[in-house]
Amino acid sequence: GLRRLLHSARPDVHRQVPGAILHVCGYVYRGFAGQRFDNVKFLGHKENPDEEYAAAAVVINPAWIGTGLKIKTIEALSRGKPLVTTPKGIEGLPREAGQSAFIAEDDENFADAIIRLMTDSESRQTLSRSALAFAGRHLTKRVVYDELFQFLDRTGKN
Repeated sequence: GLRRLLHSARPDVHRQVPGAILHVCGYVYRGFAGQRFDNVKFLGHKENPDEEYAAAAVVINPAWIGTGLKIKTIEALSRGKPLVTTPKGIEGLPREAGQSAFIAEDDENFADAIIRLMTDSESRQTLSRSALAFAGRHLTKRVVYDELFQFLDRTGKN
């Protein structure tokens, strides 16, 4: 997903928002050894990514393939960050997750969503509030573990 983003959406974003810098965290940097891209910083694995999330104006999760819940999506939404992702990026979440992030169907929409969020503070703030509200309804420990606790209560296992 990142390779696709770097070659398709990033050039458009760079033209429209020349000061935008993409910080790439995680071991994914290994797949780009020796490659350089304008306005992209490969930061490697971060034991604690809180500072990067706090500093990010927009978070992206270009997950075009794969199955299961995407932890980067959960991390962004739980921090109230404006998120641009794909239908695969919200897979496994309640339907309303689609109202708490920009869901891009293709490369052009992905770039357009990033550009819009980078240049429109009102859209960025609105999406941030929506992400926080979603997280409060669906991503708290109480909500996440409620079904397990109910099961344990029914079976007398706790």
